[in-house]
Amino acid sequence: MNLKKWKRATAAFGISLTLLAAPLAAAPGPTPVRVLLNGQELFTDTPAILREGTTYVPLRAFAETFSQAEVTWDGRTGTAAVRAPGLELTVQDGRKYMTANGRCFYMAQSIVKQGGRVLVPVRALSAAYGVDVMWDAASRTVCLTGESRPAQSGGQFYDADELLWLARIIHAESQGEPLDGKIAVGNVVLNRVRSADFPNTIYGVIFDQANGVQFTPVANGTVYNTPNEESVAAAKLCLEGASTVPPNCLYFINASIASSLWVPQNRPYIKDIGNHQFYA
Repeated sequence: MNLKKWKRATAAFGISLTLLAAPLAAAPGPTPVRVLLNGQELFTDTPAILREGTTYVPLRAFAETFSQAEVTWDGRTGTAAVRAPGLELTVQDGRKYMTANGRCFYMAQSIVKQGGRVLVPVRALSAAYGVDVMWDAASRTVCLTGESRPAQSGGQFYDADELLWLARIIHAESQGEPLDGKIAVGNVVLNRVRSADFPNTIYGVIFDQANGVQFTPVANGTVYNTPNEESVAAAKLCLEGASTVPPNCLYFINASIASSLWVPQNRPYIKDIGNHQFYA
């Protein structure tokens, strides 16, 4: 995916969905919601729910409504998989993103199990299926519209060079951090790409030396290390528009090991994620 596509991407992955899984007690107090697919009620033996601001619907019902799909659940790994014409999708328990055709879609909340089903955030699933989604708070209804257009493959959507360098700097700077921390590091790089004060490419931002080396991994060479799976996923999520820090966040630091404290002394503080502090 080129940067022009990335700038049009959004990070609105707040709503959610469901799959087949081992029975588990329902979370306390979820609110049932209606789901309409092109105006027709989604038929399912487990209701869609609203919990902590996220709407979840049954994956099996969703997948089988849009296409002839095979849905499986692996209890050993906690993974649900969907195979349908033009689409291969997986969701793993505890993981805050789903994969579809080699792409990654962020889920602010992980999957939920209820009544023998797995519920998955709906906006991520709607993105994988290429359908539009709208939330009507007054009637507690999720409206999905459009014909299924499975997600373009990752090989076509992402620019390979951009993905490589973003994954490398994320891994080198935050391989021990939680996923949200990895995404935040990637956000800083992409926020700099958008800023007039920094180079306008990912590679240019990483290797920027206008005011000295910007990233320690460039100085010590670890930026060339092979990124792990979660670092690659974090890079993909950033390129899809996922964000855990605001657009004005341009700096981060681990103050406990930093050789310079210029950033915390001179830039407005935003938040901590893991061992990193983020600044505007």
